[in-house]
Amino acid sequence: MKMVQKHADLQLQQTEKQNTGTEWRLKDQIQQVQEKLQLEVRVHEESKNWLHHQHKELQQQFEWWQLHFDQISQEKQQQVDERQRELTQNSDRLTQLKRKFRDMEQVVLKSRQQKEMLRRQLERQQEEITAVTMIQAWWRGCMVRRGLGPFKKGTKSKDGKKKGKKAKGKK
Repeated sequence: MKMVQKHADLQLQQTEKQNTGTEWRLKDQIQQVQEKLQLEVRVHEESKNWLHHQHKELQQQFEWWQLHFDQISQEKQQQVDERQRELTQNSDRLTQLKRKFRDMEQVVLKSRQQKEMLRRQLERQQEEITAVTMIQAWWRGCMVRRGLGPFKKGTKSKDGKKKGKKAKGKK
């Protein structure tokens, strides 16, 4: 029994040693896991802080860009409004100039028509004068050839000379 007791004690001691070794190994593993966990927690906190910092920076950039966009949008809108006002003014001015052009064009057309009428009247008058002159020349020729009126042969003119073929020859 003593031997069985001794043997049981030895097994118990061995088991305790094994348990102690296992315990120590488990404690070491627990400590390693805890260290890893602490490292993970620290890395997590650092990552979280870095991400939080990046978020703030991006938020600030976003706000700056949004403000910048709003300013640029306002400037562009003002430019568009100014161009629209200029376009409206130019359109109004163009309309006025078109009216003025039409009025002037009508005046020019009336002036041309009047000039054309005057030119035609002058042409008619010139034609009438030419026709009258030709008729007068024909009539005088007839009178001279027949010796009628003041063109009679052998009559004295006011200066006392005879008119006729001989009188014409002396000149």
